[in-house]
Amino acid sequence: MKYLLFFLSLTAVFHIHAAALGRFDSVSGNWHVKTDHFACTFLEGSMFPGEFRFSNGKTPGIILFRDTATGKDGKTYALYEERRAETQIIRNDKTHFIIERTGGFFRNSSPVITPLQGVKVTCRYEFEKNSSAVRLRITYRKTKETICTINSGLRLVWYYTNPFTTLSAGGKTENFVLSGNKKIRFWDVPRQLTLAGKEAEVTLQAPRAIASLSRDRNYPCSLNGGRWQYQWRKEDTLTDEAVLLLKAK
Repeated sequence: MKYLLFFLSLTAVFHIHAAALGRFDSVSGNWHVKTDHFACTFLEGSMFPGEFRFSNGKTPGIILFRDTATGKDGKTYALYEERRAETQIIRNDKTHFIIERTGGFFRNSSPVITPLQGVKVTCRYEFEKNSSAVRLRITYRKTKETICTINSGLRLVWYYTNPFTTLSAGGKTENFVLSGNKKIRFWDVPRQLTLAGKEAEVTLQAPRAIASLSRDRNYPCSLNGGRWQYQWRKEDTLTDEAVLLLKAK
């Protein structure tokens, strides 16, 4: 009887763990998140998720986060260069997964990797089982003596390929294209904009939503839902929030 109870207890624990949206891989140190709409992965020590894939096997393209800041020394530091971010799991059950990653901006150049001194950043991500949305919140903290410029915050770029053909904002839809000899084009709108292509539709909801399209072969298009060329001098703490909706077609 004792063995039967022990087996039933193990089975119950297994099912509870298996039902959670977030799964930790003890071998790789990564967190894998799966909702009814898409899945993604948080690599160990990284500030941002990646490897987004819809439940139908398609992807919204290769999404990378490219948040950067410029220090008082005039050099550019990148939040995506953080490799030892601290993890805090706020909630992980069958309906919600909430994770926070805390780290800093780094300059990954020879001969050493140099941090932007005096700045700490916390990125919070909230997932729901039956929702196509990711709720994003980024909090910056600095010492009073630190002066820097946040070049871009909550900035998503698409690697190598632009998978979108149209942009919708303010009740209007237009072709998402570069005309003539333009090297870059920006769309800067309040509240919301949507990029749509053959396989995916990506919507960014933020107080200020910025999209760009360029002839850059590596990163042809981007979305930005946070700070943009913000000269950070006075406040000790800054917070930005946005919602990212990822839908398969």
